[in-house]
Amino acid sequence: MNNSINMRQVLLLLAILLSGIMIAVTVIKTAPKPQRNTEAKQARLVETIALERSSERPQWMGGGEISAAQRVQLSAQVTGRIETVATAAVPGAELEKGELLASIEKRDYQLQVQQQRAAVIQAQANLDLEKGQALLAKEEYELAVLQIKARRGSINPISSKEAVDVEPVMDSSLVLREPQIAAAKAGLKTAQANLALARLNLKRTQINMPFNGQIISRSANTGSQVSTNNELFDLVATDEFWLQVKVSQQFLPLLDSTQSVIIQQGK
Repeated sequence: MNNSINMRQVLLLLAILLSGIMIAVTVIKTAPKPQRNTEAKQARLVETIALERSSERPQWMGGGEISAAQRVQLSAQVTGRIETVATAAVPGAELEKGELLASIEKRDYQLQVQQQRAAVIQAQANLDLEKGQALLAKEEYELAVLQIKARRGSINPISSKEAVDVEPVMDSSLVLREPQIAAAKAGLKTAQANLALARLNLKRTQINMPFNGQIISRSANTGSQVSTNNELFDLVATDEFWLQVKVSQQFLPLLDSTQSVIIQQGK
């Protein structure tokens, strides 16, 4: 009996399921299909103006970076111990061209100037002595020529003017000490050049601003030993700057590089 009851329940469920499927199919087939609505085109309202021909200069606005035209790492040109550093020579300070930044001890370079000055005096004295000896040698040479020609009977030994024009009978350049005079002149020029260099080195003990500018950083301190490869100050010039701007490729053909520009900070 239980089996018959279960069979009825199964059949009842199948009947309900089939009825639901048939109802759903009927609803889907009989449902109205949506229709596509077409939007009506609306004309836009515009305002028109009359065009007038005129000449206008194109303008373009852009941003860029400003950098100093000159930036140098200032080093000493001579070696020595830093004697003083200017109180105004601090990072961020703006100084004018020629203002003192620091100074190196001068005593050694002052002594070198004195030595080279004495060397110039000595070289000048040597040259004067050689010129005096050359003058005596010339007189002796002319006298010897007169005596030789007189013995030959060519001229009157009393006429010294004619003796000067007589062809020399020996190498006059050696007799007149011309090589010695040339060597003395070369020695004087060398001594003068050494004196000029000593004076220049003495002047270089003063380290000055090479241009109107600003100090970025400072490595010089009083008492420190410096050489020619030590960086003392990092400086930038303030009289001239470079402006680097990115310009659109389309604007380049219209760009007039001879015209001035307006530069505003922060815009």
